[in-house]
Amino acid sequence: MHFKDLIDSVSQSKYILLDSAYDSEDIYNTILEKTNAIPVIEINPRRGSVGPVEKDNLTRWIMKNLRIRYASLYKKRWEVERVNSNMKSIFIFSFEYIYYVPHRHYEQAAGFKIAIS
Repeated sequence: MHFKDLIDSVSQSKYILLDSAYDSEDIYNTILEKTNAIPVIEINPRRGSVGPVEKDNLTRWIMKNLRIRYASLYKKRWEVERVNSNMKSIFIFSFEYIYYVPHRHYEQAAGFKIAIS
């Protein structure tokens, strides 16, 4: 399933946190066009400098600055990674092994993971 096919499922989110596999201007622009969310995308170091530099085009410069601005928020991705890890384990549908943290939306993360699997 393609990212653009899933964008409607996260259209009401305040932030969309993505790892460096989604570091592209196409993904960034899709998020801005289809949602009101702030895209916080890990910068892929293979694409050049992680920090904003003068040679960056405007979109790339903004992407890098958003990632720096929301660095503390991005650190919460460990929760999503933990859900993914648990779903890959032998207890794939046994959600009792997902440790509960108040005010987190694990069911959305799990649903999103199932939708893209």
